[in-house]
Amino acid sequence: MVVQARGGRESYRGKHRGSANGRMTGQAWRSLAQMASTYAVIVAVGTLIWWNAHLALILGLTAAAVFCFVLGSTETYWRNYSWWTPDSMESIAWPSPVPASSAGLYWSMVVPALDESANIEATINQLVCQDHPHFEVVVSLCSCDTATIQAVRRAEAKYPDLVRPVIGDHREFRRHRKAYQLNRAIATVRTDDEHIVLIADAEGGVQPALLRHMEAVFKEENCDVVQGGVQLMNLGRWFQVFAAMEYAAWFEGNMARQANQGVVLFGGNTIAFTTSHLAQIGGIPDSLTEDGAAGIRSALAGAKVAVCYSPELCTRELSPPTLFNKQLGSLFFQRVRWVQGYFNELVEGHWLKLPTWSQRRSAGFGLASPVLQSVSSFLLPLAIVTALTVKVPLILALAAFAPLVPYSLTIWAQAMHLGNFGRRFEQEVRLRHYLTIIFLSPLYQLILMGASAVAVCRHLTGRGDWYKTGREHDQTETVLTGAASASA
Repeated sequence: MVVQARGGRESYRGKHRGSANGRMTGQAWRSLAQMASTYAVIVAVGTLIWWNAHLALILGLTAAAVFCFVLGSTETYWRNYSWWTPDSMESIAWPSPVPASSAGLYWSMVVPALDESANIEATINQLVCQDHPHFEVVVSLCSCDTATIQAVRRAEAKYPDLVRPVIGDHREFRRHRKAYQLNRAIATVRTDDEHIVLIADAEGGVQPALLRHMEAVFKEENCDVVQGGVQLMNLGRWFQVFAAMEYAAWFEGNMARQANQGVVLFGGNTIAFTTSHLAQIGGIPDSLTEDGAAGIRSALAGAKVAVCYSPELCTRELSPPTLFNKQLGSLFFQRVRWVQGYFNELVEGHWLKLPTWSQRRSAGFGLASPVLQSVSSFLLPLAIVTALTVKVPLILALAAFAPLVPYSLTIWAQAMHLGNFGRRFEQEVRLRHYLTIIFLSPLYQLILMGASAVAVCRHLTGRGDWYKTGREHDQTETVLTGAASASA
């Protein structure tokens, strides 16, 4: 496993609490700085165009080509981190599980559920199959969601010693963000050195041997947080192929890279915290992407984080079934929320307080990358069209095509991940899936670019309401999330 080293242990909340009493807040200064920098850029560009429009065009084309090439190369690197680093997969492998007879930690598996009446019972039925001797399933519910409450009550009656619902008026607080649901449930669990909180999704398939493997990590590494792998399983629709490959690249490689650099942007599922660490960072941050925000807060608090991955212990989920239908589940609006949450965290600037340059660089790039990739997706075709239609030096025209090299490598890497996915998760990968990766990547990037544009507009207009991604609830999901567990 890859382990992020522990740093200083000063409380995040105490160390970074804002001052005030009439003075401008940090957010106000940041807003003023953003306005000033934007104005300066506009003035500089306008002056350059007025002075020499052709020179401005050449400089702009050069800047666009360099930006796209650097960003494309960086993305290619992190997507293939597990291949550039020969021992990467071995370094993030799970250790052998602790025997059930010697397992000493107590686990609260917290499941936030909203409008999940169709599948919450199946999820609970799977969670209670953990082969660890000491655990409970805490389901955090909203008082207005009567159908899901009734389903959880039935599961509670079936497993009275294992299932415990926590019901609160979540819609009345902060536009019903997931973090409040989580914190409401976490506040009800006991706090001691032997107690661990594991966050699980209402739609995911957590493997039965997971807790004993996680306990082995906590004991061997004396860490504060353990992040396990999550994998989307469905390849039915063309955009779901890209979503599944993004998860494979993120959990297999990018999280290991982040841990090596000292800050991990957590996934929102299969993530375990010691209760003492949660108390230190003030609980789960209230954010549209509470998982990434928790990663920044944990790094600021000097937490020791372990990242572990193997196909056998991956939590298995399904990606949203449609592009734009919110009721059924929209990948587009799911990405809007993710990008806006990361962008909010980027602008708030907590990551700038990280102690080392390596940590700040990794966190800043991770938070900014969705927007940067969208900007690159816009600039690259614009630069190529400009190079073909406007008289510019030949070397510059050729340079405009240079970013196609790392982007082609990224497409090739996705195809390689697709083949590995089929073999490692025993899923059927067909020719049409490979053709999707090869020919529809520009269309998928266009969709992500639109999601980023909407996310930034929402941030600038102050809209921070929370959108829950819908899911399909059918027998396919039950089969996928009930996949075979890892051997003990």
